Amino acid sequence: MYFRALSILSVTLGSALILWQRHLNTVQLSRLASVGDAITLKDGRRLGYAEYGDPNGEPVFFFHGTAGSRLAGRVFHTAAVKLGGRLIAPERPGYGFSTPQPDRTLLGWVDDVIELADTLGIERFAVFGVSGGGPHAAACAYKLPERLTTVGLVASVAPPDDSELIAGIRPANYLMSRAGRISPWLAGMMGWITSLPLLMMPGQVKKQALKLYPEYDHLLEEIIDIFVDDTREAFRSSVLGFGTDFVSARPWGFDLSAITVKPVYLWHGEADINVPPAMGYYLAARVPNCQATFYPGEDHAITSLTHGEEVLSALLNPGE
Repeated sequence: MYFRALSILSVTLGSALILWQRHLNTVQLSRLASVGDAITLKDGRRLGYAEYGDPNGEPVFFFHGTAGSRLAGRVFHTAAVKLGGRLIAPERPGYGFSTPQPDRTLLGWVDDVIELADTLGIERFAVFGVSGGGPHAAACAYKLPERLTTVGLVASVAPPDDSELIAGIRPANYLMSRAGRISPWLAGMMGWITSLPLLMMPGQVKKQALKLYPEYDHLLEEIIDIFVDDTREAFRSSVLGFGTDFVSARPWGFDLSAITVKPVYLWHGEADINVPPAMGYYLAARVPNCQATFYPGEDHAITSLTHGEEVLSALLNPGE
């Protein structure tokens, strides 16, 4: 009864919040709607995506974090142009243009990627995922090795196999992850509420970020603007994208040791409290042929957002 009442409450409040958000952001959402495209999948769902970098370059599929959208790919646009990469950024179910899929799985995501790649006429490609996108890249590595050139995991979440992996995690992240197991609507509502400061006071958030990371001031101005648009787009029509993204907090449905793609690159900050470094070490120890880099003193944001050229260079030139 408790969980049922909680779910009903979350649906009611979540719907009200979405209506309020859409009222406040009509102009911004209209502007963002012109960026990217969508395809219709075989099951009738829509899958949103956008492309960045060199349109004639080597294809790399980028999987955004939680929350996120196709707009997050802009962070890597300049590096992709420089290195000759064609960056394709699909949106997971419920984000942006993509239709929600309440019962989705990590391995089911791979089928969406296959359909998008086939539609775009791409046979072989690299994939990488940031934060909550990491498990989705790992799922592709497991289920689609014959079509992948290489795989990247950036500040990636690990499977929920060991309770010690969450030691040091931000309490809000832990609570949302637990809520995701009970009610996607509840988790989604919590995610949207925690995003409000960024959406309503982006200037203040930018000032705080510049104080916190003065050495990255040349990057943060643009990155925060991208992040605001990305977060707004993530909750364009529903909180279910965020709510169902905690599929990675449940068993993944495959064994990491069965991944055969060579190589798998991993990058992780040792001061990360969103996705603790224990998760990075766990993945590095269990994924075969994993080439791991850990950055002392770096937190989740810096590792996720400032190593684009290094990440794409490795993915486009594996083994060099």
